[in-house]
Amino acid sequence: MNKIKATDIIKNKKQLDIDISKYWNIILKENLLDKGLTRNYDMKALLHSINEMYNKRVQTKLDSIAINLGYKSRADFPKESIYPIIYTLSERNELYVHLDKVLKIATINPILKAKLGKKKLYKTEELTADYIKKLMIPLQLEINGLKKKLEDFNSKAELDIDKAYMYLVA
Repeated sequence: MNKIKATDIIKNKKQLDIDISKYWNIILKENLLDKGLTRNYDMKALLHSINEMYNKRVQTKLDSIAINLGYKSRADFPKESIYPIIYTLSERNELYVHLDKVLKIATINPILKAKLGKKKLYKTEELTADYIKKLMIPLQLEINGLKKKLEDFNSKAELDIDKAYMYLVA
């Protein structure tokens, strides 16, 4: 049986946070370049890596809450828990916000590109506005679905407060 310490979970999450931020900064700085300059990274590969890190961060957050609730195994985590939806929704929202930021500040305006043509532009891009928009449409649908699941859960979830205990830390 593989085990991980809470300190390692925290360390892993912090590293994912750092790496995700680093990759988004690279995309913002290198996607839109003056002609003649070369990119140091493959923008689509970075996007793929970011998405994988978001998925790992969901699992890391779930591991963190499980260990903090006193569970000894991932299998102890309740199947009916809403936390996987909450954390996935959070990560997907962050992805959407960053894609929108790239769209607005690190792509060539499609109207300008159509008007001037690629040859007259003095900038190049790997991730185009159309490409980003094509990623955002299914992502928004996924976000809407996750929000619906959360709303459905919240409308049905109940807590018996007569038997609940409050723990106070002194």
